[in-house]
Amino acid sequence: MSTLPTRGQSFVYNWQYRKLDGFEKKLGDLLFHADSNNQKKLLKAFPEEVQAVIDYQSVKGWWARCEEACHEGG
Repeated sequence: MSTLPTRGQSFVYNWQYRKLDGFEKKLGDLLFHADSNNQKKLLKAFPEEVQAVIDYQSVKGWWARCEEACHEGG
């Protein structure tokens, strides 16, 4: 059963494979290099993207599930 990737999954996937440009590329660079305190502040403005980056950085198996969702559904 195929599921569509979430907005956050698509964002992280496209950042990892360097498919983003402009503002989204800069946002990805910022989110991946921000410390946890600044990531928490950025959650207010970009909740899906920030949570996906946090999950990528801290949840075991998240990236494999993200890739699978993006390959199958997106």
